[in-house]
Order: sequence, then structure tokens, then C-alpha cells
Amino acid sequence: MSTKIYFPYQFRVFKNERLKDPIIYLSIQTVLGKRKIGFLVDSGSDTTVLPLVPYQYWLNFRPNPKEKTTLGGVEGKGVAAYPGKITLQFDKETTIVRCFMSVVTLCRYWGD
Repeated sequence: MSTKIYFPYQFRVFKNERLKDPIIYLSIQTVLGKRKIGFLVDSGSDTTVLPLVPYQYWLNFRPNPKEKTTLGGVEGKGVAAYPGKITLQFDKETTIVRCFMSVVTLCRYWGD
């Protein structure tokens, strides 16, 4: 099942310039309860990728070495990752989506 979700771009100011910031904040169910997490929306991405640490602890995810795979396209190199699922909440609707837990920490650089 495919669901279309529309959301307004967030904006941030960088060097006195207002820039679009394609972040969507969603609630996910963790072992600590529901947590609101910011996800970078990448229209060219085929899947959701989360860093293994800390999400393996928050989601009680146990990587299976037999399912380890390589995802391509991240900075021109492949990254090792494990398939998994996360429970997302959009307003009052809850859905489970597939994702991958990457052994490489993918983080955003905010800069000065």
C-alpha cells in the first residue's frame, strides 16, 4: 500500500539566507516510548536509512549478520546495513515501514 503525505518544508537561516530544510518530524515507537524524530526527506532515495547506533537500542533491533547488505549511492560508496522496520505515526494514523540500519553514522552538517 502506498500513502502520499504532504508536508510543508521547514526553513532554517544559514548565513542570513532562508533555506528550505526538507525535514519531516514523525513520532516513532521506541523502547523509551514515543519519540519525535526529524527525518531528512530525500526524493531520490529508495529507502529510509537510520544509523545502527543509537536506533538498535531505541528500537530493540538485533542485527542479523546473515541479512547484512550493502546500500549504494551514499556519497558514491556503498554502506553496510541491516534490513528492519519502524513504526511511524502520522497524526493519528500508525504505519510500519521498512528501513535499513546503517553501520555508518550518517549525519547532517549544520556548519557555521
